[in-house]
Amino acid sequence: TYLNLASRGLFLDFTLNLKKAIESRGYKAPIRVLKADGGVLPLAKIRPVESIFSGPAASILGALAQSEPKDSFVVVDIGGTTTDIGLVLSGSPLISSKGAKIGSYFTNVRSLAVRSVPIGGDSVIIKENGEIKLANYRLGPAYCLGGNKPTPTDAMRYLNLTDYGNKERAEEAMASLLSLENKNTEKMRRIAQDIIDIMVKQICEAIKNLQKEWEEEPAYKVWEVLNPHKNLNLNILLSGGGASGIFSAIGKEMKINASLVKYSQVSNAIGAAMAKPTFSWTMNLDTFLGKYRIEETGEQGIWTGSKRPHNEVDDFLMGLVKNQASEMNIDVVSLEKDPFDYFPIVDNNRTVGQIVRGAMHVSPGVRGRVE
Repeated sequence: TYLNLASRGLFLDFTLNLKKAIESRGYKAPIRVLKADGGVLPLAKIRPVESIFSGPAASILGALAQSEPKDSFVVVDIGGTTTDIGLVLSGSPLISSKGAKIGSYFTNVRSLAVRSVPIGGDSVIIKENGEIKLANYRLGPAYCLGGNKPTPTDAMRYLNLTDYGNKERAEEAMASLLSLENKNTEKMRRIAQDIIDIMVKQICEAIKNLQKEWEEEPAYKVWEVLNPHKNLNLNILLSGGGASGIFSAIGKEMKINASLVKYSQVSNAIGAAMAKPTFSWTMNLDTFLGKYRIEETGEQGIWTGSKRPHNEVDDFLMGLVKNQASEMNIDVVSLEKDPFDYFPIVDNNRTVGQIVRGAMHVSPGVRGRVE
């Protein structure tokens, strides 16, 4: 609630400017916004807080749209300032059971199990006490693309790992990191390779740390049981501007197969364009007071069922979901249900009702595959 209120003003400005930008170009198509759970909703229906981690979600969906329907793999999307990492198991993105995580805090916002780490192709290269380091920020584009500071993109271009940017400027960027007496081809190639190695190790370390978190997710444990013969060292699919320069190095460091998706440069755009609409309905019911509330929509109403219900709660929520989904033009064919929690309300040594909490979700996915 706090995060939603805190971001409301910024999101309103974003909404108004986005509408103006699209209308000024003559487009009349409806605007939908990608959410942390990998789904899209009309701009007017989304809560600001739901749009966090939409970038990583687009990375997952982009890779999903360029893979086989039942494949399992790790997704690594290398951008200018961040690298997004996520997981797909048997064609389904892994959902975080505790919601989107920012730093050490869980937000309770339904989200894919993704993580953004501050490493990218435009990360500024700095020297501290003679040691090369990657800063967790950018100061404009890479030097070879007209910027003012050396970056990993320059190192990739200098080593011919990529073909975009000016090769001479990339060489100048590498030379700027060396003292006058060390500015020779061998030293420049060595420092460029050192930059690549640092970037690769940091990304691989982030993947390994996140894998440990994934293994604690209930959905991952269920997948392991259902796929006992699967190789748990999953392949890595990479996308993003810097991916073509380091995908083979990441595979070598992780000792597994790493490859680029077919349309690596525009994978995020593909993911956003092909995302299915999703929504969640979380119900809190007090049978003693005879009242219910749906968290996501704010709907409140009267409960006329029994004080100690069971299956009738599922049917009741399903009815609400179908009505609201119809109003929002959301298809509920892929509806999933979370286990319902029942807590007794006791008064004078007697059970007088129950607190019931449960949820239903339209699972994330893509509308098809890109050939």
